[in-house]
Amino acid sequence: MELSFDTCPWSRFLPATFSFWEQSRCAWVSEPANTWSNLAYIFVGIYLLIINRKIRWSPVKFFAWISILVGICSGLYHASGTFMFQCADLASMFLVVTLMLTLNLRRAGWIRPPSVYFVFWGDFGLSMGILLNFQRTGRAIFIVLLILALSIEAYQYMTGSNYAIKPLITALAILGVSFVFWQLDLKGVLARPDNHYFQAHAVWHVVNSISFFYLYKFYEQFEMLSPRRLRLIREARSTATEWLYGRLIRESSESKDFA
Repeated sequence: MELSFDTCPWSRFLPATFSFWEQSRCAWVSEPANTWSNLAYIFVGIYLLIINRKIRWSPVKFFAWISILVGICSGLYHASGTFMFQCADLASMFLVVTLMLTLNLRRAGWIRPPSVYFVFWGDFGLSMGILLNFQRTGRAIFIVLLILALSIEAYQYMTGSNYAIKPLITALAILGVSFVFWQLDLKGVLARPDNHYFQAHAVWHVVNSISFFYLYKFYEQFEMLSPRRLRLIREARSTATEWLYGRLIRESSESKDFA
């Protein structure tokens, strides 16, 4: 027996302002293909956490947690088709570009370490405030934040900063490829509404999730941000301290012997 609209699990919630070509079912998982494909983000995030399991804290490590959060929020959005989880999905996407923007501001020397969190959460809060008051501005906000982050990156690169740009280019190329599938779904080019195993938007999720790995690899190289470099710096300082302490002990002993 089919459920009526009034008995569908998500029918009492405010519907999302944006829909996709996969036919929504009257079930807890309304769009199976678009929902389960978000597991790719979670897998990438877990992988980044595993390779950094010995690091307690680093701003770069946020990419791992945000990747997992994107997978959860986007999965809930496609499972429910509600505005509540649509906002959660957009919020997780805002976190990505806000983190890029904040890290680039820090690298450029335009903000100091004590203000990093203030800038990060301030930008995120402002973005969410605009979204909640103007519900159809989500994509515009994301694009503006991304442009700002890339503009600062371009400034850094053109001013002669010496660093590897290839991981960022790779991440943007992956984003571009995945965006093609996003557009194909939007235009209905590959539309198969009743196919709950393959959707162009699901491909967007899987391909785009890989960009998180390359974003992490890009920002990892910077001494002020990288968990690996921070660990090496701490180890070097510890070794230097031990060496200096040993030298002082030896000199002290030599002085006593001489006396």
